[in-house]
Amino acid sequence: MKRYDLRAADAAALAVAFAAAAIAPALIMVIDVIGEIAVPTGEVDEDGAPIHEAVEGWHANLYTAEELEPEQLAALPIIPTPATPWRVLAGEPFDAT
Repeated sequence: MKRYDLRAADAAALAVAFAAAAIAPALIMVIDVIGEIAVPTGEVDEDGAPIHEAVEGWHANLYTAEELEPEQLAALPIIPTPATPWRVLAGEPFDAT
């Protein structure tokens, strides 16, 4: 299984990228659409609630049965895997250190 971390400007841009990549349905194992992400700033508001700020883009993880072709990779908005991914699949190797 191969994982690709994706970030596009918005949901529509991600859909366009998937269409352009023309990935055979049999290769797709999971499309995990995360959407917008907000992370804590370390500050709190007047009520003591954590303040969050948006991480730019619309996020998703794509899992395929095999490595994609170079032209498919070029069509996708792939980003490096974050040091602390927002989500991982059960059983997926992950080391947060």
